[in-house]
Amino acid sequence: MVHNNALDTKVLGWLADDTAKLWREGRKVVIVTSGAVALGGVGKSGDVGVAAGKGMHRIVNVYDRLFRGHGMRAMEVLLNRNDFERAAGRSTLTKRIDNAFAEDVIAIVNENDVMSTAETTLGDNDALAARVACTINADTLILLSLENSNLRGKGGGNSKIDAIKMVESHNISALLVDGKQEHILRETIRDDTIGKNNVLRLKAMLRA
Repeated sequence: MVHNNALDTKVLGWLADDTAKLWREGRKVVIVTSGAVALGGVGKSGDVGVAAGKGMHRIVNVYDRLFRGHGMRAMEVLLNRNDFERAAGRSTLTKRIDNAFAEDVIAIVNENDVMSTAETTLGDNDALAARVACTINADTLILLSLENSNLRGKGGGNSKIDAIKMVESHNISALLVDGKQEHILRETIRDDTIGKNNVLRLKAMLRA
């Protein structure tokens, strides 16, 4: 939810409002975010990991402020490939998120770019979101796309299709919606028709 290297606080506010409403209805939500590197800005060292660390700190602080208004809190969860490939890592992730749920804390998840290497990186947040969904045995993965016109590009449609295939193989529903639409999370849970149709459209487009 970063636009022109700045947080889109309006969109984040809608997402926090929707998450809190769903939480009160008994639905638990985990948020996988992107944009930490762009938000942090690569400095004179050229170190992308440092930029990610700075940006993620800002993202979580904004989410925490927004959720405080609903009597909730946010926590940072940074992961890489190793966390999913070891049984102990998967177990720890599930335990931490379950305990956060019990304390009305929303997990804000991102790849651990500060410490990631070529061997441990997951590559994009669609893959990360899918792995988190499968690990915690989620009911639904909702992919919020901000670039519907560029779904053929890197990090676009192909990565989303891979994520969709992964969760569907674990009997998890996958939905794709416009992340900048007002209160889209709430509306998608109320009626998932658009999200399902977008998935079908994307699959058809990439087969063409």
